[in-house]
Amino acid sequence: TELLQYKADLEAEGYTVDLRNDTWADHVAIRNFLNNEWQSNGLVGCVIVGDLPYAWYELHDDFDLGAYTCFPIDHYYTDLDGTWWDTNPPNGIYDEHTESGPSDLQPEIWLGRITIDSNWEDEVTLIGNYFRKVHEYRMGNLSLPHKALLYVDDDWAGSAAGWSTDISSLYPQRTVENDVYVTNASDYTERVHEGYEWIQVHCHANHSPLRHAFMYGDGVKGSGGNFWSSNLSQDGQKCLFTNIFTCGSANYTNMDYLCGWYIFTQTYGICSVGSAKAGSMLEFQDFYGPLAAGDCIGDAFREWFSIWAEGVPWGPFYNNLARSWFYGMTILGDPTLSPLWEDINPPANVTDLGIDLAGSDIALDWTAPVTHDVGHYLIYRATTFDGFDFGTPYYDTSGDADPLATIWTDAGAGIGNSQNYFYVVRAMDYGGNEEHNQDTVGKWVTPLSNGWNMVSTPLLQTNTSIDYVLQSPNWDYAQFYDASMGGWTSNLVVRPDVLNDLNDIDHTMGIWLHNSGVGDLVTVGSVPESTDIDLRTGWNLVGYPSLTARLASDTLPPEADMLSVCDMGQPYNIMDITDLTSVSMLPGRAYWVRCTSNTTWTLGP
Repeated sequence: TELLQYKADLEAEGYTVDLRNDTWADHVAIRNFLNNEWQSNGLVGCVIVGDLPYAWYELHDDFDLGAYTCFPIDHYYTDLDGTWWDTNPPNGIYDEHTESGPSDLQPEIWLGRITIDSNWEDEVTLIGNYFRKVHEYRMGNLSLPHKALLYVDDDWAGSAAGWSTDISSLYPQRTVENDVYVTNASDYTERVHEGYEWIQVHCHANHSPLRHAFMYGDGVKGSGGNFWSSNLSQDGQKCLFTNIFTCGSANYTNMDYLCGWYIFTQTYGICSVGSAKAGSMLEFQDFYGPLAAGDCIGDAFREWFSIWAEGVPWGPFYNNLARSWFYGMTILGDPTLSPLWEDINPPANVTDLGIDLAGSDIALDWTAPVTHDVGHYLIYRATTFDGFDFGTPYYDTSGDADPLATIWTDAGAGIGNSQNYFYVVRAMDYGGNEEHNQDTVGKWVTPLSNGWNMVSTPLLQTNTSIDYVLQSPNWDYAQFYDASMGGWTSNLVVRPDVLNDLNDIDHTMGIWLHNSGVGDLVTVGSVPESTDIDLRTGWNLVGYPSLTARLASDTLPPEADMLSVCDMGQPYNIMDITDLTSVSMLPGRAYWVRCTSNTTWTLGP
């Protein structure tokens, strides 16, 4: 399923994709297949998924130090017209690479490898999750701020400024750390969780493809602690792309190799560049420059490799030294990706927006979108439910210590503040895209008279307990007439709770409320899109669950022929109204409605 989704995503970007599931006898068979595709169909690149055969290469004078080394080499699959020799001695391992006729030694195609064997996780699970992340990235649901971390340990600290310049074409915003007493495993562990789109780390491996072995200003590998692939498997990292300058960390023939875990973490990590032998990338300007110009990682890598990996007469690397440094270089992950991919898709919506009164404050909470590209939240506030200016947020969490916190307090907006307030919360991703939900919550203030009032809440309650809904300090008695039951329920504050039978109130109910003195009834909840109230033949005590004042004649159903409102100057505190065109129904108030037959009253916001 994940492979088919990947194929569809690439085709949507303009690639022609051939998905092959086969059993190849060896690496020669795979190269022959790729060579035929290149010559016959214009192959531009290949992605190897899983544990396929690979070629080995050996050097007898590695770095001109007389040392022997042997390593897997993906360049065998990318240079399709050069000749690879196994002569010194003939042992199934290549030791020379030459050109003949019109051929050259440079790569004709790019290649990416999605390969992992792990002690900690099932291979199929890891690869399936990897393709899920790549799809989410393409959909705009996985992104991080477009900034880089250049982390340079002791032995290369003096080169950090130049390398920073090389990266600057792609990342104008970057953090450079090269203090020999700061670069260590503990500090790096914190940095990788800060949230960088790209990390380039320079550190020794100390003879293990599973670790960064940091120094601590003393020239001793590991004295600054070790950062292991297990750190990534357990905690992951908040980074999408990595360039790993750590010898042998991309040697995919090793279980749980370090570069592999940079892309196989649960949440982040989609492409990594590193070396399967001692050595790493240098001359970074010829890699980051093409990336900044819009090349995908595969194309940029191929351009860089073509310039430097075979040695150039005008450069610092002659043939043997170039191969020592660069022949182990490989791409882990999808080479078609680009850090300049334009995210034009908004994140998923904030959900479950809630509101609560916290004394004199209002507290909002919500559920974060189920995507990983949310950078912060925008909070909009208005004094009417339909009065939002979505061009100007009331508050932006990007400057908060935790911009992804899903709670926020509007200080001073609660009890004691007689203004109505309404709120919408939206997610903003790292690409500057804002989602457009309009789920609205609010606070409504209904002034109360001394004595009897007929009130309701125009907002939809999540907590319907009477003490929560009727947050006024001065009420002492509440009554409700249930037309469906033909009887009254009530709640007297001084009466034992067991004797009170009005314990819950929703937004459809009209409440007779006795208040000692004047004050405000403050209610909070969400704005209902539509409300149905069942009206019975005869009299019904109902709320007005709307935030829009309307003439009774314009909103009540035809079966309603009389209305009664609270009037403390009339007998029984009630005034009857037969001319429904003469009275407006108001948010926060309640009404007696008489009907000639059973009906349903549908009311909008």
